[in-house]
Amino acid sequence: MYLLPTTNLKVTYFENRFASDNDERKAKAAAEGRTVALTKHTEWSWSEITNMVMDRSRWGTFSAHDADTYSKAKEQFDAIVLAQMVEGGARSAKNVIAHYAVVLDIDDGITVLDVQKDLSQYEYVLYSSGGTGIKKGERFRVILPLAKTLSAEQWAEYSESLKKRFHYSDASFSKSLQIQYLPQLNTVHADKFIAHHNQGHWLDVQADIEFVQPIQKAAYINPLVPVQYDFGDSLDQLVNDLIQHNAGQLEYERRRILGNHMKAAGFNDGQMLAVLNAVGRPGAEKSGQKMLGMANASFGDIKGLYKYLPAGYVLPMPQVKLSFMDVKPAVLNSKSKYDYELFLNGDQYLSDVTDQFKIKPGVNLMIAACGIGKSWYWSKRSDVLMVCPLLSIVSQNQRENTEFNNLKESGVGTYQQLKSILKDTENHDKYAEMILVVDEAHGLYLDSGFKASTNKMVVECFGLFKSVVLMSGTVCPEYFSNIKFSNVIRVNKEQQFEKVLHRQYCENDVVGTAIEHIQQSKNKMVILLNDKNEIAVLKRKCQGKRFIEITADTKDTEEVQAFLKDPVLSHFNYDGVIGTNSIVEGLNINDVVDQADVIVIGSCSPERVQQVTHRFRKVTGTIHTHHFTDGLVLDNVQVIDSTDLVKVAMSNAEEMNKRIAAMSTSRRNSYVNSYRRESRDEMIYWDGQRFQVSYTWVDHEMAEQRADRAANDFSHYAQELSQYGFKFVQPGRRVRVADLVEERAAVKADVREQHESTVELLVSQWVDGEFVPNAETDTAEAKVQRNHIHTFINRGLSRADVPEYLNRLKVDKQYWQRLNGDLNSLAGNVVRDFIIAQLPQYLVSYGKGQQGLTAQGKRDLAESVVQFVLRDRFDGDWVRMMGTNWCSVMASDPRDNSDPYNTEKHVDHLLSPDDKAPDAVLNRYITMGKSQRARINKKAERITPVLYTSLTGFDLLSGQPATTSIHPPEMEQFKVELVKPVAIAVTVPDIVPVAVPDVVVQQPANEAAKSKARSFLSKARKR
Repeated sequence: MYLLPTTNLKVTYFENRFASDNDERKAKAAAEGRTVALTKHTEWSWSEITNMVMDRSRWGTFSAHDADTYSKAKEQFDAIVLAQMVEGGARSAKNVIAHYAVVLDIDDGITVLDVQKDLSQYEYVLYSSGGTGIKKGERFRVILPLAKTLSAEQWAEYSESLKKRFHYSDASFSKSLQIQYLPQLNTVHADKFIAHHNQGHWLDVQADIEFVQPIQKAAYINPLVPVQYDFGDSLDQLVNDLIQHNAGQLEYERRRILGNHMKAAGFNDGQMLAVLNAVGRPGAEKSGQKMLGMANASFGDIKGLYKYLPAGYVLPMPQVKLSFMDVKPAVLNSKSKYDYELFLNGDQYLSDVTDQFKIKPGVNLMIAACGIGKSWYWSKRSDVLMVCPLLSIVSQNQRENTEFNNLKESGVGTYQQLKSILKDTENHDKYAEMILVVDEAHGLYLDSGFKASTNKMVVECFGLFKSVVLMSGTVCPEYFSNIKFSNVIRVNKEQQFEKVLHRQYCENDVVGTAIEHIQQSKNKMVILLNDKNEIAVLKRKCQGKRFIEITADTKDTEEVQAFLKDPVLSHFNYDGVIGTNSIVEGLNINDVVDQADVIVIGSCSPERVQQVTHRFRKVTGTIHTHHFTDGLVLDNVQVIDSTDLVKVAMSNAEEMNKRIAAMSTSRRNSYVNSYRRESRDEMIYWDGQRFQVSYTWVDHEMAEQRADRAANDFSHYAQELSQYGFKFVQPGRRVRVADLVEERAAVKADVREQHESTVELLVSQWVDGEFVPNAETDTAEAKVQRNHIHTFINRGLSRADVPEYLNRLKVDKQYWQRLNGDLNSLAGNVVRDFIIAQLPQYLVSYGKGQQGLTAQGKRDLAESVVQFVLRDRFDGDWVRMMGTNWCSVMASDPRDNSDPYNTEKHVDHLLSPDDKAPDAVLNRYITMGKSQRARINKKAERITPVLYTSLTGFDLLSGQPATTSIHPPEMEQFKVELVKPVAIAVTVPDIVPVAVPDVVVQQPANEAAKSKARSFLSKARKR
């Protein structure tokens, strides 16, 4: 995984090659009356670097006729490392944080012209080295800025790859730390010095360079801060091996460096003294005791010991001694956040303290710790209806002798059961005297990304009840932008176990890194990995472990149901539970153990980390929560207040309501239907009469922002979790250990085979326009797919097209999305209508009666579509448009204007210059085939055929005109992928594009706050 995209390049500048930023060295020099050459940590824009290289008047100068004078002059050359380094540390590879460019050092062996040809597609500057004219051959350096920065570990991972790709450079360029001299002009040979700037795309190492696997060694932590290692008894053997391999051989400098490495690795003084005495050469001036006194862990590295051991030696893997951080919880905004705050001892439950708080009319917030029996208490009250997000929670709290998951009859059900309450108008008076309890209420904002309509329906039900209680252990009042709480209750409980958080920043493969810990752990564990395919990969790799997998696909299996009824891992000989977000709620593991591990893999909000940690309920000692995440360079994270987002949403709704005011009913319905996705992105929705603010989406955006901040800002992450009682060890960095290439390939093949098998089963079950399943051969997945298809038929899919749909679904597992898009468009799609109307003027003929789009024609059509949407939906305001899903296909800076919110000037080129952008735009609405070479007017061109003027070409049953298919001969090629196309007469509807004038946006009040919020939204859409 890469770090953050490069903007400015961080640079460490050295006044000369003797420069140092080490505080100890500078202090020592000052005590001796000397000065140390300057080291400066700064950042330069790429234009600053190119200007410096191309303007020779800014180069340093020297005069040298021979190698000796050149060597002497070189001592004073200023130099740089195009990398961010730890300030105040030694000029050492271990103090490199991130690399921002590749700098090639070429000394003869290849010509400038050949290098220019090789790098023609890339952005770079090239300049002559100082030895030009004195040493033979062409000598020069090339600076290639990186599109995305690389951490020190990532650079090491790609070192072999870089050397292979740029084989003509001195291999030293791929080292973790190699200073490079800035341009210096030898006045004796000034005519031989050159400089060149090539414009192109910035080097993307992962995308542009073939990966060469480096030699793997043990993955020791490269800490963000110093840590202590504990090798246990294995250190004694390591001491003996160091002595045997180096006895009597090391001169002073190597002996001194070995001392630093041993100090960093945690050797005690006795062990270090034994080694340092034994490895010195006979008659060494410095005794082992003096060398011991000089040892400094800050200049050492545990991996440096490899240089003093035989080739192939395997260092033992140490434990990292826990060193706890002092983390202060967030300061409350007021003296007291709560109307009631209760403290329970280890033996108390909510039912024991009901006389210590009151539920008031309106919406009450209960922030309740895990293990207080809150769900049990509310589920037993007859004046309460309790809704839960998961059936497992409903099952645990079902009232006796009642129907399962029937909210009206049993009083406990899932969120979706509230639909029956809304429809039960005869009993609304009864509900008006009752309490609605919403369990796991954090789902109202965390889960809106995939169940926004359900959450919106839950909130709409609040008004039916006398009181509402939102209940969760990880909520705050400010997490809800449109709820005024009448009462806030905090219930704390004495924690029976210690919780220790280990945050690990991983380079490259997060899952592969976590597997190393999982394989070594001897504790019972819970693994949260919100990716079903990666769960399968992990289980394949960890075949020595036995896990119970709980996901949406497995929750109803006999194995999972048996475990949920008796959730004790040891009863089933399980090492742990592994699952998606399905396990963070409604699962209580009752193993009585002293130590347990919780493994969180990938991005996860602090709320989720707390929730999954408490799946263990009866640990008597410590729960170690290990959170493995991408190795990010910490960056300033923009924080947006919810009131700013609400203002933006209100402004969006107001603009849209003005926009549709003068439309006819049919035009308005088509318009609203066409832009449903854009409305969601702008946090608004159509209620049938007007556009309104979607507060559930506002709350979801705020939750995403908090998660982003926690991912990038460890201090904030720790502060958030500290309120739940976590202790923290220093975060560390790890490199990939487990190679998962074979496992991922096998899982991919299994998933593909299972999908194809399911579709083939469906094909066999489709008989005379109906599904006829066989109970003996039917599967749960086939049942799910049949339900989807029946829904599609009810919405307009012809039964005659079901076999063709299944054929296409077999090839493309996501093909249902295209059919769903066409069905949604039955109510009208003004963008697709615009494309159909514009298409004839862009189509070209080729071959035998075929038609398609040239590369330029495709780009021009896509540009016109984006421009149409800008005017038709966003009233000409490209800043609003950037805050929606359109940002992925828009140019990052559509106009050269110092005021980015001035929309008075027309935007000429809104489409991204990326080659894939035109296809991404057009394939949202129509279907295009693969491009092919053809001759147009005797000129070779790449032509993209247009297969359908819809997403599927199906003639949907809704009274709508059939969409068109283009050039039937092209269908034969399409058969390879989609088996059989739907042939429809070639007609282009006579549709007049809607004339929408360029409109100047009137900027609303509070522009600074809204601008900040819109900027946040545009970044959020790129997650």
